[in-house]
Amino acid sequence: MRHRCARVIVMQRVVLDVDMMCAGCANAVKRLATSIAGVSEVDVNVEAKKVVVRGVGLEPEDVRARIAKCGRATTLGEWK
Repeated sequence: MRHRCARVIVMQRVVLDVDMMCAGCANAVKRLATSIAGVSEVDVNVEAKKVVVRGVGLEPEDVRARIAKCGRATTLGEWK
């Protein structure tokens, strides 16, 4: 009998501070974030100017750079 090794998939979370001011900004950010390979969930909070990206195989700096392409100031942040 052969045993299969179970793989543990670790979901990563990248928190970003993004200078968003309106729903249009939030939609642009969400659209960019969901296009990143490995992303499974994106939460955008315009009032807090926070974006939380969850997925597998995410590199925080790569996620930040992709989101910054929307033209908004974007930095790696912390969830408080």
